[in-house]
Amino acid sequence: MYTAMFLIAGILVISASRQSHQAVMSIPIPVHFTGEYSQGGGEWQMLDTETDLSSYNGAVTLRGRFDTELLEGAEIRFYLNHIGVDICRDGEILYESSHEKFPDMCGSTWVSWVLPSASPEDVLEIKLYNPHGFGNRDAYNQFLDSIYIGGDVVMKNYFERQSLPYKATSIFILVVSIALIGTAAGYRLLRLPGNSLLLKSGLMSLMMGVYMYLDAKDISLWSGQMAFNTYARRLAMMGAAWLMGACVNELLHGKRRKISEIAVYVLMLTDFVLMVVSLAGAKGIYDTGIYWAAVQGAVSLLLLVLTVMDAKDGGKRRGLMQPSAIVLLTVLLLELVNSCTGWWRGGICIKIIFTVLFVFHLARAAWLVAKNQQDSIRAEKLREELKNSRIVLAMSQIRTHFVFNILNAISGMCEYDPQKADETLVMFAHYLRSNINIMEEDEPEAFTKSLEHLEKYVFLEQVRFGEKIQFAKNIEADNFKIPPLVLQPLVENAIRHGLLHKKQGGTVILHTWEENGDSIIEISDDGVGFDMANAPGQESVGMKNVRFRLKYMVGGTMDIKSTPGQGTTVTITIPGKHKIQKTE
Repeated sequence: MYTAMFLIAGILVISASRQSHQAVMSIPIPVHFTGEYSQGGGEWQMLDTETDLSSYNGAVTLRGRFDTELLEGAEIRFYLNHIGVDICRDGEILYESSHEKFPDMCGSTWVSWVLPSASPEDVLEIKLYNPHGFGNRDAYNQFLDSIYIGGDVVMKNYFERQSLPYKATSIFILVVSIALIGTAAGYRLLRLPGNSLLLKSGLMSLMMGVYMYLDAKDISLWSGQMAFNTYARRLAMMGAAWLMGACVNELLHGKRRKISEIAVYVLMLTDFVLMVVSLAGAKGIYDTGIYWAAVQGAVSLLLLVLTVMDAKDGGKRRGLMQPSAIVLLTVLLLELVNSCTGWWRGGICIKIIFTVLFVFHLARAAWLVAKNQQDSIRAEKLREELKNSRIVLAMSQIRTHFVFNILNAISGMCEYDPQKADETLVMFAHYLRSNINIMEEDEPEAFTKSLEHLEKYVFLEQVRFGEKIQFAKNIEADNFKIPPLVLQPLVENAIRHGLLHKKQGGTVILHTWEENGDSIIEISDDGVGFDMANAPGQESVGMKNVRFRLKYMVGGTMDIKSTPGQGTTVTITIPGKHKIQKTE
């Protein structure tokens, strides 16, 4: 036990001492070059920190000294972004880029150079030249800003800490994108909708994550495969841009979608041709960038115009996806313009905007999942309430006194009209079966089915009360659905509280029609009516259930109007989406 404790303590001490040593030595020493410069064979000018050297304006010759005293054998590191560099002293070449072969030249890399014997008075001449004409305008300034003294371990530790947030973000995007691709594959296996856009979004995020990771400044410190890094980064960038267009295509509709499909296919063919050309050695992958940018810019501009037009014509059905696509396409176009002008460090804007939108949509997706879960709980609760209301309504229509009165009426008819007694008994049996079946119904039913059930009820009431109850229909529309047990409670209210309080009885009229695409049901009676101003503050349980079922099953509304001595009118509005499409 004590041995283990001493061993652990020893490991901790050694680890602490190493970390302390690394803390002292893990920061490379920055070196600045001071002196003068001449670009394109022009006049010599003073070099300072504000000097803007465009790599598009020809080669630059620097003449001067490093501002830090350099000892013989010092290991100097500098960063080359697709440029070449030659370092001379008194005509002697101290360092020369190996750029004759394409793989060695094409790339962004950290170069290690061991300084030979030197003195503080030595004047160095550095020649910077750009073999490309596209995409690396600020490469000369990057070279001047990225000169350090430090060994391999020191440089790796320092820049790894510098790029840790950037790499962590790209790894996070990679992990989430793989999850999105897996989810899309699951959707496809289950044949669920939306898998195509989800898959393309996942692949776009994967390509963007790879591009961001490989574009980290310290990547060449860990991998010396310059050509591989360049090809992989370029391929990831082209793939991400193409998949962005493919995702935008999924958001468009009609003719615009067909146009965008052609544009996306043209872009894919262009990417393929340029990659084949560069792999065949006909042209460097970096030098094909100008052609790619031209085609990508034209396609992105077209997609941007199509997306804006589609959004104006009702793109709200896609929620926030289309605005996000518009933002990404706009930023991509700006980045393509910047690749020629060098306004800012290439790719930084698209990375920031993409990351912000990626995190936003991921957070929104998590919120929607939580919200949908809550909605599903509420929906389950609502289904239970609808079920209970359905049972309450169904049972309320089989009241004990109603059943006894019908049976007594049938019993009396058996003596003087056996045939009518048999007909009434069959109708009563059908009525009871319909009520029992309704207890198991969870969905709206055809209006015609509700009407059949209502007619059975009216028939039975007419058996009881004879000509005191009249029923009339004016059916102008019947191709829609309503919740079960909506018509009968309303007609029953009209009979019980309207007609039966008049000595001579009265008439209930059922009228249906279409209005502004909606289906309208009107149930009116010429009974005693009531004063709505003095009506009770709360509706009966039956009316509450009817209103509840109308609202949550079909989104319908119910309006009641009544005049004392004239009668009551109930108007139900059923939204047009619940119409039944008639087949020829």
